[in-house]
Amino acid sequence: MASNPDTVELRIDISRELANRIDALMMVDKLKSRADYVVPVLIESTDAAIHRVTVLLRCAGINPLDSSDNGKGRV
Repeated sequence: MASNPDTVELRIDISRELANRIDALMMVDKLKSRADYVVPVLIESTDAAIHRVTVLLRCAGINPLDSSDNGKGRV
């Protein structure tokens, strides 16, 4: 259970080979836990995906930040 109320626990199963690779990268970067490696990777990946979708919507003439009723804000 997460100790901070603003955080949630993420549990996944990964292969032993992937865990060994992450562990090796942790040693190289002198990290203390797998989370220290994985969390920045997740942040970078989600930021890139959100940026990609935002650009796609803007190219389609949709402003994803516009809250107008028609859903098709100006770019």
